[in-house]
Amino acid sequence: MKYKQAFTFIFEDDKWLSKVLIGILISLLYYFILPVIVVAGYLVEVAEKVIRKEKGLPDWNNWGQKIRKGLSVLVLVLAFGLLLMLIFIPIFVFASMLIAIATYLITIMLLAPLIIAQYARTGRIREVLRLKKFFTVYRKNFSMFLIIALLPVIFVPANSLLNSWGPGLLTPYMSASFVNIVLETFLYAIFPGFIVQIYMHNLFGQLGLAIDEAAPEQIVAEKA
Repeated sequence: MKYKQAFTFIFEDDKWLSKVLIGILISLLYYFILPVIVVAGYLVEVAEKVIRKEKGLPDWNNWGQKIRKGLSVLVLVLAFGLLLMLIFIPIFVFASMLIAIATYLITIMLLAPLIIAQYARTGRIREVLRLKKFFTVYRKNFSMFLIIALLPVIFVPANSLLNSWGPGLLTPYMSASFVNIVLETFLYAIFPGFIVQIYMHNLFGQLGLAIDEAAPEQIVAEKA
C-alpha cells in the first residue's frame, strides 16, 4: 500500500482546492441526505480512478452517476448491516448492549474497505453481494484490510488534537467573532475531515487494484 502517495495525489491535481471546497460545501448540507449520497458517489469515483491508474481527483460533473454510485454504496452497507445483525443476535441477547453495539460497529468498520473496493472495481452491487467470493477475498487480504480499517483510529484523535490546539495558534491574531469561529472550525475540522475521506478512498482504490492484479481474470468496471 502506498500510504504517502494516497495523500500527495490529492495535490497533484491543478484544481484540487476548488474540487475539495465543492465537496466540503456539499457535505455541509448533509441533513438533506441527498448531498451525502452525492459525496459518497464522488468518493467512490476517487477509488475508481486509482483502480484505473488515472491521476487527479474526479470532476464534479455527471451528478446522476454520483447519485447512483452513492446509493449503491448505501444499499451495500445496509445489506451487510442487516446480515451482521442476524449473525450478532446472540451477542445482543447475552451481552451488554454497549458491548454488542461496539462489536457490531467494529465489524462494519472492518468490512467497509472491501465493500467499497469491490464496488469500485466491479461497478455492480450483485458482485459485492456474492458472499463466498467476498469473504474469500477478505481472508486472503486480511492484513491490508485490517491496517486500513484501523487508520481512522489514528485520524480521529489526531483531528481532535488539531481541533484543540489549532485554534490556539490563531487566537493572538483573530478576534472572537462569529466569522472567526466559523473560519477556525473550517480550518481545523471540516477541511481536514474531507481530505481524510479522499485519502481513505484512495487506499480503498489501491485495495481494489491489488485484488485485480492478484486475479487478472476479474474485469475492472469501465467507467465513463
